[in-house]
Amino acid sequence: NNCQNVLWIRSDWLAKTGLDVPKTLADVENLAKTFIQMKLGGDNTIGITTTSDLYTGYNASWGLDTVFSYFDAYPGVWLKQADGSPVYGSVRSEVKNALSTLRNWYSDGILDKEFAVRDESGRQSLIGKGQCGMYFGVWWPSNGVADAAELDPNADWIAVSAPLDSDGYLKAPQNDPIQK
Repeated sequence: NNCQNVLWIRSDWLAKTGLDVPKTLADVENLAKTFIQMKLGGDNTIGITTTSDLYTGYNASWGLDTVFSYFDAYPGVWLKQADGSPVYGSVRSEVKNALSTLRNWYSDGILDKEFAVRDESGRQSLIGKGQCGMYFGVWWPSNGVADAAELDPNADWIAVSAPLDSDGYLKAPQNDPIQK
């Protein structure tokens, strides 16, 4: 059972930018910056919001798991190395690469400045009130998307597979089929 979180994007905002649907990590970053620069959600537009956990695991919303997977980073997961020995994913150098990118996103204002203290209802409110343009989540529309559409008839969301690796694939860990 693969956990493939998708990137939810305000497609009405995307249309206003004139940019294409993001495919690469650089595309995702550029789109978030453009949303903020254009103030599409008002003066306090947020590009991407997440949870304080950053990496949420199986079928979870808000986590940046797909960004970690892009770097072949799988925190909290035991992996088989080339020699067949196990290694805990959280201690691999690939995790540092992902965290470095996320640190830059935070510094550049792409990530929600209050992600570490914002609770579930706060994140849903950002989406519902039209202040945030993207989040990673499960494949079905949730997390305030219905509120956004109700409060703003122009609000339209699409789910995309991004960021893709250099071969055009979205990476995801293979998980235990039993959910906690």
